[in-house]
Amino acid sequence: MAADGPFPKRLPEFSRAVDDSEDSDWDGGEDQGGDSGRLKASDVRSCAMRLSPAARQQLAAGDRRVLDCSTLLVGVGPAACGFLTACVLGDDAEILGLISCGFPEAGLANSLGQTALGDFGCFLYRLKCNPQVLVCHAAAPVPPADCHEFVELLLSVLDVESLDLAVLGTQPLTSFQSAEPASSLVGPLLRCLRSSAMLGQGKAAGDAVQQLEPPNLLTGLPAQLLSVCQMRRVPAAAFVAFVAEADCDGEPHRLLPPDPAAMAAFRPALACQPLRYCRPAWPPNSDRVMRLLCRQPGANGSSAYLYT
Repeated sequence: MAADGPFPKRLPEFSRAVDDSEDSDWDGGEDQGGDSGRLKASDVRSCAMRLSPAARQQLAAGDRRVLDCSTLLVGVGPAACGFLTACVLGDDAEILGLISCGFPEAGLANSLGQTALGDFGCFLYRLKCNPQVLVCHAAAPVPPADCHEFVELLLSVLDVESLDLAVLGTQPLTSFQSAEPASSLVGPLLRCLRSSAMLGQGKAAGDAVQQLEPPNLLTGLPAQLLSVCQMRRVPAAAFVAFVAEADCDGEPHRLLPPDPAAMAAFRPALACQPLRYCRPAWPPNSDRVMRLLCRQPGANGSSAYLYT
């Protein structure tokens, strides 16, 4: 997604969904894909959603078959996920489900009971202190070909007409384009790109994070999420931290521990919409949690978790 004009140009992503293997931790249930509890399509890739029994019960109980949610926060990469873990989730979140995608080997699709570094899935969480807030962790890379399907699966269980969304991610500082000499840039730099609905409703008034300057681009999952929100008129904001070193080494089966400076770069976003109203009080030990995450590479896993 390109930062140009009142809203950036949309750079399309292409994706496809594929079949997935059985998971013994989940017993199936109703979902958009039928009574198996997973969304499936037959292809060489996998992209499937699995929901917890509590989440499936909530879907079945409502007429619109959506989860209760007014705010969705999505962390992309280890730094963003580490920041959300320390400063938003705290210790009062429950897992609602996961989305696994992009891995042809069925054995790589992890279960909801696994949260170690070797897992490759995106987990969905709910805040217990504010059940209207869901958090999705996508610490492991989502392949570009699967970004579209990933976003469609994630939004398929939410009411986008009453949703505010924020996505946090990182990009290399070397990719940041500025009139200033590259040698003078000192990272990390935090920038924000907002949808027209977020700007038009005045929800971003007073936000201190600087707008992403053209001709800089959003890439990957943050770009896909913001593009979809722009098309569906969902109030959304993408916060991107341009950091000195990438969070991931580029190999989808290896994940590096989050960088403390990259995690701390997202702190100004806590005062911005929609993050500012997510919690009645921020976890008091967030700094200590971030330090622990840097020492323990497996603390976030390589998974994308959805909490509420």
